[in-house]
Amino acid sequence: MVRPLYTEPRLPFLLLCLLPLAAATLITTIHHAAFTDFLPYWAAARLFLTHANPYSAQVLTIEAQAIGQYNHGMGFHYPTWSLPLIAPFGFLSLARAQQLWLIASLALNAFSAIGLWRYFGGDRRTAWIALAVFATFTPLGTVEQMGQITPLVLASLTGFLLLIKAERWVLAGIAVAGFGVKPHLLWLVILAIVIWMVRERRYRFLVSAAITWAALWGAALLIDPASAHFLRDSYGWTADQVYGTGGALRLLFGQSHRWLQYVPTVAGGLWFIGYWLRHEREWEWEKHLPLLLIVSVASSPYGAFHDYILVLPTFVALAVRGAWRSVSVIEGWVVVQVVILLPANKAIESALSAVLWLGFWIFASRKFAVSDHESPVLRIGGNR
Repeated sequence: MVRPLYTEPRLPFLLLCLLPLAAATLITTIHHAAFTDFLPYWAAARLFLTHANPYSAQVLTIEAQAIGQYNHGMGFHYPTWSLPLIAPFGFLSLARAQQLWLIASLALNAFSAIGLWRYFGGDRRTAWIALAVFATFTPLGTVEQMGQITPLVLASLTGFLLLIKAERWVLAGIAVAGFGVKPHLLWLVILAIVIWMVRERRYRFLVSAAITWAALWGAALLIDPASAHFLRDSYGWTADQVYGTGGALRLLFGQSHRWLQYVPTVAGGLWFIGYWLRHEREWEWEKHLPLLLIVSVASSPYGAFHDYILVLPTFVALAVRGAWRSVSVIEGWVVVQVVILLPANKAIESALSAVLWLGFWIFASRKFAVSDHESPVLRIGGNR
């Protein structure tokens, strides 16, 4: 008799493993201070609405006036077409804007958790499992504490997946506009979407996406025509940052070698060519997105620890298939997050995230592949 790879963990074991992670996420979220990443968004919005340069050093001045100290040199470094998305917050005081931002961020994450659970085939009654996956994913607490904009990108990805499943192509094109806030993180996903949509002749989607992007750009130009030139002011600052896997290479071989920042991107592009050629005839987003998503974020030229909430669809997909029925998978979930949190350097932390989450996915997926062959009933809450 073959020993089953899956054993049903008892509730005390689940609580012992998962509650500390949930507590860490909650504690980090509660410490939502005014000098987080949201502060540059708010300052940039105020400058943008007054036809001033939101990419200039004036951002730092507004930040200092708002909190009584400089925000460690944090400026606004997002594409011009993202300005209309944050502009409404510039009409509010910092305290009110931050409260509204936090509520919106939590709502977007809840939508993503439940939406992804349903997309990958999870039963409505057990959608709490997806919420638990989100709550025990430590980068999520960092996102909320910093006031990051990444939940908007994740919600856009979730909306896109749900809409293409419903074959609502025009609305799906509108949804992907949110990718443009941080396009470098989803660059392989964007590439796959474009190729797939062209192959499937979903031109309504492509036109809708182009019009939405043009509308955001046009709104920025309407509010301030000079905003078309603002982005170039931030490129130099961005290129000097040492983040992600490429940043870890620069720490090892010299920070002056900027080209090392793009080595993982080249490797990711080469991997994508082979992956697409192998699976293009049988391409299914539910099946192929999880690995594509991890490689896309991991090979991004610039990515921080908190950006890894964009790989949460991968882990929701694993949960739908029954990840929490495996004791070793739960243990791996905990250990990976603890190890990632150990380094103090942001580049090393992000590089560890890339390597360990990819390794975790490979481990869990292979285990599922063997178990699926041995046992016909393995899903938790999935459609039967």
